[in-house]
Amino acid sequence: MEETMHLCINYLDRFLSRISIPIDQLQLAGTVALLLASKYEEIQSPAIAELSFLGGDAYPPSRIRQAEIGMLRALNYDMGAPGPMSFLRRISRVDNFDIETRTLAKYLVDLTLCDHRFIGVPSSMVAAVGYRASMLLLDSGEWTAQHEHYSGYAEYTVSAGINVLLTMLEQPDQTHQALFNKYKDEKFMESSTYVQSLGLAKLRALHYNT
Repeated sequence: MEETMHLCINYLDRFLSRISIPIDQLQLAGTVALLLASKYEEIQSPAIAELSFLGGDAYPPSRIRQAEIGMLRALNYDMGAPGPMSFLRRISRVDNFDIETRTLAKYLVDLTLCDHRFIGVPSSMVAAVGYRASMLLLDSGEWTAQHEHYSGYAEYTVSAGINVLLTMLEQPDQTHQALFNKYKDEKFMESSTYVQSLGLAKLRALHYNT
């Protein structure tokens, strides 16, 4: 689930802001963050042995369990963090949960995980940035008083974040190849392919206008 991925990154960012670890333990930290996020969000979280296998058996299950305790302590057992997907659902009420706008917005919200400039940005703003950018790319109308009410943000407050996203969309192979491939799938309405079909001229025109 998208919520699991965003919560995983939240845990990892918060952990690394408090604890310094050797670079060769980053994979272990990421594995533990994913394990904890899965336990929090998923109905059935992956087994530790499975995560160890997916990580190339770089760390045995016993080491992952030990690191899990360490991360829980570092986070002070504060595991609840509302992610952008919850806020995205709230904003999309304005447009009767339009599936195209919301699906493309999910792609754009996931992009924020790939750029350091979004570290520390509230999840509510990330959702507003992704949703408004989706509306612009789909040419689906103005940011109304209702959008502002349900998102909590005026349009001018999200323009800087939108410009970052538009820049990232210009060269997906350099900024987010894995996400681009994920969102080429039909179940995501080929969102990344749609954005690419708009061309650089369209993306840069939108960037200039925002």
